[in-house]
Order: sequence, then C-alpha cells, then structure tokens
Amino acid sequence: MKLSEKIRSGAKLAPQFFGGLGDGSNGTCAIGAALHAVGELLACQGPMRQKSCYDVFPVLWVRAGCPCDCENPKRIHSGREVNTMGEAIAHLNDNHRWSREAIAEWVETIENKLDAEAASKLASERKTESTTRATSDEVSTRQIELVLLSSRLD
Repeated sequence: MKLSEKIRSGAKLAPQFFGGLGDGSNGTCAIGAALHAVGELLACQGPMRQKSCYDVFPVLWVRAGCPCDCENPKRIHSGREVNTMGEAIAHLNDNHRWSREAIAEWVETIENKLDAEAASKLASERKTESTTRATSDEVSTRQIELVLLSSRLD
C-alpha cells in the first residue's frame, strides 16, 4: 500500500483541508486523504483516537528533507523542525498549500528511492548468501576429501 497512491485516491473523496487531518466530509489534508482512502481517518484523530497516522503508514517516519524553498532554513511546522516525511507533508499542505496531488508526486519520488534502496539491499544480501553457500559447499567437499584420504591412510 503506497502512501502516494492513497493520497491520490483520498483526494478524490473530499476537498482539501488545512490545519489538521480533516473530517472526511468537509475536507482532508494530504495525510487525511490517505487515511480516508483506507478507512482509518476517524481512528486517527480526536482525543479518543485509537492509532496514529504513523501506525497506518510507517513510511511517514522516513527522514525526508522538505522540497520547499522556505526562507526559514529549518522549515518549522507546528513549532517543530521538519525531519520526517509526515512532517514535510503537513508543512507542504498547511504552509505552502501544495495540492494533495503535488504532494503525492513528491511522496512517490521518496517511495521510488526507498524501493530502489530495498532492491539493492536485497540483491546484496542474496549475493552474500550465494557466496556463503558456495564457500560452505567448498568446505563440505574439502571435508569429504579429507575423510576419504584419512580412511585410505588407515
């Protein structure tokens, strides 16, 4: 479940909202749109909330520099420095009024980078496993040769 896809889907359900997740009928922010698309909007807001949007979309925790050109170099949102993708999305939605579709495009670039890094890591792990397996096979063959040699010597 890609966050960018869910932002796009949810954006079709309600108008854009600023300053919070939104309520689904009057509007949603970019993250609220994604939550609305997967039926988790109400569970993630209010004093009785059951979960966080970060629980539903863990990719929001990814450290991602904000793509905006703020005059404020720390890109403060809600009194905090923008460090995570979730904070960057809220900042772009609320402070710069980016459309949810534009935010989804930016999120997709981060997701693609993460997918490429994961694929590279997996390929590296597979290569290591293959090398380890080959080394293990070589050791096993050598052990068999030694056993056979020692039995001949006895």
